[in-house]
Amino acid sequence: MGCQSGIARENRKNSVITNLICVVLGLVLLVWSADWFVEGSAVSAKHMGMPPLLIGMFIVGFGAKNTSRSAVNR
Repeated sequence: MGCQSGIARENRKNSVITNLICVVLGLVLLVWSADWFVEGSAVSAKHMGMPPLLIGMFIVGFGAKNTSRSAVNR
């Protein structure tokens, strides 16, 4: 019985470490993909001849609207 509790404790440690790695990896991917989205949007808008101020307003507005929409849908 004592051996099993040690194994269970070790599995919990591995589970916590795995979860932390997944959270950190998810945050890194989120930041990278957000940067990729903003850069792509800005390049596309510049290609269409939009001024930089308008590009920034659209990106900020899109981000703010989607955040509030996801909070309301829950």
